[in-house]
Amino acid sequence: EGSRAAAGMRVTSLLSMPTDVRVLKMLPVADFGGERTLLMVTHNGQVLRTALEQFQKVSRAGLNCMKIKEGDRLNFVSEATPGSRVAISTRHGQVIIMSADDTRVSSRTCLGVRAITLCDDDQVVACTVIDEEKARAVDCDSEASEYRGPCLLAVSTDGLAKRVALNDFREQARGGRGVRLLSLKKGNELAAIELTPDADTMEREGWCIIVSTHEGIVNRIPLTSIRCSSRSAQGCRLIKLSDTDHVCSVTLAPGDEVASDSEDASSQAAAK
Repeated sequence: EGSRAAAGMRVTSLLSMPTDVRVLKMLPVADFGGERTLLMVTHNGQVLRTALEQFQKVSRAGLNCMKIKEGDRLNFVSEATPGSRVAISTRHGQVIIMSADDTRVSSRTCLGVRAITLCDDDQVVACTVIDEEKARAVDCDSEASEYRGPCLLAVSTDGLAKRVALNDFREQARGGRGVRLLSLKKGNELAAIELTPDADTMEREGWCIIVSTHEGIVNRIPLTSIRCSSRSAQGCRLIKLSDTDHVCSVTLAPGDEVASDSEDASSQAAAK
């Protein structure tokens, strides 16, 4: 464990992998049995769902998790349980919410199937899995003023953000073009999407959004400060950026967890 300013350790020193390969995601797994599956989405909109038990025996060199076409690359990996839904968004601000069960469980040597139909210059930039309990909000018919369920948070590369109620979307069949999630100005792109908790949990636990930029700037903002808007809105200013900087990652965390990490970092600094 190191401080915020520590250089860290190269992953290639722990795993046998080429130096030009980058780690996409790390998932803690305690049980490989049951109906647990991995859902993988590529840059060009292909999706593959594979049983987690196929990764139970992994050598130090690793296993191929998906067959990738030339010119494409893996973009997103997450665990998906039966009944869950997946939101797939593109850099031009489109999003499709589809059932994970629409993609049958296949072997890890498959190419996958079409998840979203893209325009010629569009690409998948972010995905999030919505578990079965939260996915019920997609079919909720409550009025916008009364809605207090989970939302889809959208953040653009120029630092604008908004929350959109899940009941503002409808489940679509796999392979559709999706709907507009965020209105973008020319030259701007969608940076990330995240699933936020319901309003009561968000207020009670003090959830925050942690934004990181390409030039290494990190900002923490209360999630309640981002209002729930329509799909056609541009959103509100989340962080001020220089002309050469842009948002590159977004993370959600409860307030007590963020406060605990800050106290630990302060203690380490004081000890030094």
